Amino acid sequence: QPALAEKVNVEGTRNVVEAITREAPSAVLVFPSSVSVHGYSANREPPVRTDAPFDGRDHYARQKIACESLIRESATRWVILRVGACSSPNDLTANGKSTPSMASLFSLDPETRIEFLHPDDAALAIERACHTEEAMGRVFFLGSGAKSQLTWRAFLSTYTRALGLGEAPRAWFGTGPYY
Repeated sequence: QPALAEKVNVEGTRNVVEAITREAPSAVLVFPSSVSVHGYSANREPPVRTDAPFDGRDHYARQKIACESLIRESATRWVILRVGACSSPNDLTANGKSTPSMASLFSLDPETRIEFLHPDDAALAIERACHTEEAMGRVFFLGSGAKSQLTWRAFLSTYTRALGLGEAPRAWFGTGPYY
C-alpha cells in the first residue's frame, strides 16, 4: 500500500520534525533510515559509502530518501543511521508463516553482498547517537563489521552444510535483487 506507507513514513517524519522544531528545539532526532537508499548491491563495487548517490528502486527506498531530505533541510539537530540487514535468531518467519519466508530466501541473487546487524546492536547505536555530540548532522551505516559481511549464498550455505547438503548450488537461487 504505497500511499499509506508514504503517509506514515514521509508525512509522519514531517510531523515529528515540525513537533521537535516547535516543542523541543534542542532535542535530537535520530532517524533510522536504510541502506536501501543506495539501491541494490550485487553489481556494485564495494564498499558503498554514505555519500554514494541515492538510487530509489522502490517505494520504501524513495520514502527513506524523502525522509532524509526533510530532516537534512530542517533546523532540527539530527543523526541519520542507515540500517543494514537487521535480524536476530528469532526472526524465522514472515508474517507468522515460515513457508513464504523460506521460499523468498532462495529468490535472491546468490552474489548479493549483505552485512547483518543484530537488533540489540542497532538499539545501542541509536541510544548512543542521542548523546554523542560528534554524531550530530552526520549519516552513518549500521552494520556489524567485516565478520558479518558475506554473500547471500555463503550465508544460506551455513544452513545447507549444517543439514549435510553441502554448499548451496547456484541453481537453487533466483536473480532477485536486494540492498
